[in-house]
Formats: sequence, structure tokens, C-alpha cells
Amino acid sequence: MTAAIAILGTGRVARALGRLLRELGEPVVAVAGRDPERSAAAAAFIGTEALPLEAIPARAGRVLIAVADDAIEEVSAQLAA
Repeated sequence: MTAAIAILGTGRVARALGRLLRELGEPVVAVAGRDPERSAAAAAFIGTEALPLEAIPARAGRVLIAVADDAIEEVSAQLAA
């Protein structure tokens, strides 16, 4: 079985990759972002659910980080915690 995928980020790249992965049959299980409204909109576009970042490690074996370059370090640290 293929490990579930979560997407961190809610922008155009995150949405496009998430939707493409779902259309290809990949198990995209969640989206997480800083803004709950944007997270919900991205999740609706992709066809999955919005979750807080803290819930991601328990739900997905693979994480696609699709945030601005200057946010990668912070998001990675939060995910690792």
C-alpha cells in the first residue's frame, strides 16, 4: 500500500500538485496551512481535508512541502517538533 500524502501549503503550487496527485490516484489525505480559510479552500480544490500542522505526522507517511522558500525552514521545524 502506498503511504498517504499530506501537503503543507495552500498556494497555487500546493493546490495544483495536490489535485494532480489525487487525479493520478495518489492518496492525498490532508492539507495544512497557516490560514484556516485558505487551508479549507485548498482542501476543497484538491478533494481532501484541511488539518492543523500538528495532526499531519499521524495522518501521512509522505509530506509535500509547498511553501515559499523563506518559510521552508520554519515549516520543517514545526513538522519535526
